[in-house]
Amino acid sequence: MIIGELGKNGQISIPKSILQQMDLKPGDFISFVIQSNKIILEKTSPNSDRKLSDLLSESEPSDSDNITYQRKLRDEWD
Repeated sequence: MIIGELGKNGQISIPKSILQQMDLKPGDFISFVIQSNKIILEKTSPNSDRKLSDLLSESEPSDSDNITYQRKLRDEWD
C-alpha cells in the first residue's frame, strides 16, 4: 500500500510508480468513483462511453459527515 498526503488545496500527487504502472501522463483524464469510504480513480478519456449517470449510480450517497467535511475544506480554500 502506498500512502499519500492531501495538500492544503485538496490536491494529491500520484506516486511515480503508479503513474508508470498505469501509463498516466500530464493531460490524461481521471474519473473519481466514491464507494463507501473509498475513492477509486480510473484512467478515462473525455469521450468515454461511460456517462456521468453510470458513474454516479456506482457510488453510494454521502452521509452528512462527509458533506460537512467537504464544506469545511472548501471554506479553507477561500
